[in-house]
Amino acid sequence: MSDPWDPASVQGDLELAPSSCSVSMAPKSKAPPEPELEPDVDIGPPIQSYWSYDTGAPALQEFVAARPRADGDEGRATSTTLDAAQLLINDLKEGDMKSLIKCLDLADDFQAVCKKLRVPPHPAVVAGLGRLADTPTSLAIRGWACDAASLSILLALLSVSKVTQLRFWDCSLSANALELVASSLPPAVTILHMEGDVPAMLTGGDGTGSVADRATVALRLVAIPSLKVLSLRCMGLDATAARRIADSLQAGSKLVALSLWSNPIGDEGASAVLQAVHGSSTLKSLNLGRTKLTDAVVGAVERLLCAQSDGELPNETLSSLDLSYNRISAEGFSALRSVKESTLDLTGNPCWPLPGSEPTAEAPVEGK
Repeated sequence: MSDPWDPASVQGDLELAPSSCSVSMAPKSKAPPEPELEPDVDIGPPIQSYWSYDTGAPALQEFVAARPRADGDEGRATSTTLDAAQLLINDLKEGDMKSLIKCLDLADDFQAVCKKLRVPPHPAVVAGLGRLADTPTSLAIRGWACDAASLSILLALLSVSKVTQLRFWDCSLSANALELVASSLPPAVTILHMEGDVPAMLTGGDGTGSVADRATVALRLVAIPSLKVLSLRCMGLDATAARRIADSLQAGSKLVALSLWSNPIGDEGASAVLQAVHGSSTLKSLNLGRTKLTDAVVGAVERLLCAQSDGELPNETLSSLDLSYNRISAEGFSALRSVKESTLDLTGNPCWPLPGSEPTAEAPVEGK
């Protein structure tokens, strides 16, 4: 089966290779690979201490106050940071600041706009943009406590780039930052990884937003019509967030692959997502690995993947369901023996290795 996390799998007609249509009874040799993380960028304590989402707000407000105002634009100087960020993005794409973007080297363009706004250019962003010379369709940034102004500049630059895959890892993306991404992500970006932001989520308040705020934004991300692959790994999302994501899936999300790996959504949240996926005609891969699931979720899995006595048919689109590293027992697995319509990964559960599978010399590695 094609790897749904590979950009090549969501290009063109977005067709993935057909499933083997059976439960995997033998240990898998390795986990399906996700794009590798970019190496850490050492930015040092003095420079790191400057950045947070709100540190970019004054620069945005100064930009709004100084820009020529169109008719009906009064009061913009007191607009929210999100409004100011969206004005900057529009000006960089179509307005007076467009001339700063030469499109020869986006790292240079980023630094030029930062200089204009008197915002220190973050080395992690500069390094990520610099790597586009080698991988023009994939941008990965790690360890950036992003400020609103720099994030706005980055989103504007993406609209003139060839980037189709964007990955943020451990970037302290607050609820406000996620909202800006959800509202301004260029449609050419079809693969989005926003991962590892638990510290920012747990802080709460002061621009980082509550768990409920991030749940709302997660719903927005799932609903972006241009996205085909979305990974929200290690984001600290709970059952409430999972229910909001389920609402978005039911509303007609176009996602082909969704990963909620290592979010404590539990049986309740996972059951809501699985119920929503039942009606999806696009989702081919769902990762619920390490989400604190127990045998209580087995009923929802069976309803999704098995024909029911009342005549309800199983979902025929989903070809990969990852439930690895949870707490599903051998007794729970017994209810899934009749699953025929999907490849089911139960690696790392108490029921593993599955009855009839061949023992392996090496234990499977957690953390995919």
